[in-house]
Amino acid sequence: MYRGQAFGLVIVGLIACDRATASRQHAGSLGSATGVQITVSLRGDGTGRVTSIPAGIDCPGSCTMTVPNETLLTLTASPGTDSRFRGWSGQCVGTQSCTITAARDQSVVASFAPIPPDTCDGVVPAALGQSVSRVIYESPGYWTFCEDAVSDAAGNVAGFVGGRGGPFGWTIWAPDGTAEGKIATSDLVPQAVGFQGIAFYPSGNDVAAAFYSWTPTGTVLRRTDVARDPKSTSTVASAFAAVTGGSVAVSTTCYANGPGRATSELIVSRFDRDGVLISTASVGGEGCFSAGAVADEFDNTLVVLMDDGGGALGFPEDRVVARWLARDGQPLTNWFDAGPSPAGDPEVRPLIGGGAVVGNGFVWLAAFRSGVPVADERPSFLIDDDKLHIVRSGRGYAQFSVNDVSRYGTLKLYSPAGRFCGDLRVEEGSELHIGKDGTVMALSGPQRCSIRWWPRLLK
Repeated sequence: MYRGQAFGLVIVGLIACDRATASRQHAGSLGSATGVQITVSLRGDGTGRVTSIPAGIDCPGSCTMTVPNETLLTLTASPGTDSRFRGWSGQCVGTQSCTITAARDQSVVASFAPIPPDTCDGVVPAALGQSVSRVIYESPGYWTFCEDAVSDAAGNVAGFVGGRGGPFGWTIWAPDGTAEGKIATSDLVPQAVGFQGIAFYPSGNDVAAAFYSWTPTGTVLRRTDVARDPKSTSTVASAFAAVTGGSVAVSTTCYANGPGRATSELIVSRFDRDGVLISTASVGGEGCFSAGAVADEFDNTLVVLMDDGGGALGFPEDRVVARWLARDGQPLTNWFDAGPSPAGDPEVRPLIGGGAVVGNGFVWLAAFRSGVPVADERPSFLIDDDKLHIVRSGRGYAQFSVNDVSRYGTLKLYSPAGRFCGDLRVEEGSELHIGKDGTVMALSGPQRCSIRWWPRLLK
């Protein structure tokens, strides 16, 4: 469920500049009088080749060439039949063909990884194993409810309580159920150890949003301001997951400045697993939007907008608009039309092998290859109204419903290519959630404030 924190009107805007690039230049040694040297290196456990136009690079084999100054050189990576291209580093970024201007000696790295085997072996556990039971909130009332649970990669479990007339935030336990701490925020992004997320605090006459990293006990490790809400504006800020660790923080401010279309400011910040700020992209434009994001296993971030009915960035009304950003905040693509926009907020989930799938929490709309500005058909195994999680360290998927009570308590498990592996019946009638370490959590009882978990069941 989307619970981006807001102050002012609950509106999200997401705009970015129109500049896009799949390559960049960095300072290096100046080319000699006879030309510029281009060097390509291959990394990773997969197989593949890199070729160039004009010809000269055919790596492995010929991995270095010299070209005249200011030559435009296009590099293309082709994975082997058993591998996938993970992306460029050095003078190139993203996963598409890369064009560079040979103004200085330059180095490019292409990374390849093996394709995960499409097998159901080991995806469905033979038994549930031992479980731990606790209570998130002892006396939930009609307006108090427990609606989410997560776990970090170390197995620390957190359960969320919200609503009116009661406490707000997360209660955290160690894997064995020992109480550890509390965190007062709405969305929590699990890390290797501990959690990250957005929280608000008073700042003079305004309210500011900050990105936090917390230990499992709730101790603040780092705090970085990401947005301030001056009067007459509306700001929403949320944190989203990054497959490689860390988070993507998105804060949007909508300005209603008299007649005509509103304008918005967007700040997209990439943080590493320790909560250190890696990059910030700050842009703006016409319209107000709801936004979602995810950083995939290539560390490319897909930012998705669903407009407020008035159109966005020159696109027609009621369209999904999206853009890929690199880890350093540089755009990999222009904004592009990603298909029809239904009502709701974007839900963006990573896919095994890179890329992401986009929905609105009720319908899955389309899939996107990493760094590619084209919407593909959604994977055929996806079930509308279900949540999607990568499990078994990238060796499978799990789907489960948080809206259809008749299907509560059962996980559907799939291979990386979407082959159905079997149902896992966990606890009938309970709302299920899956943690970063594969812990399966079940919410039940009054207002779903009782929590039971099976440590690392799908690790």
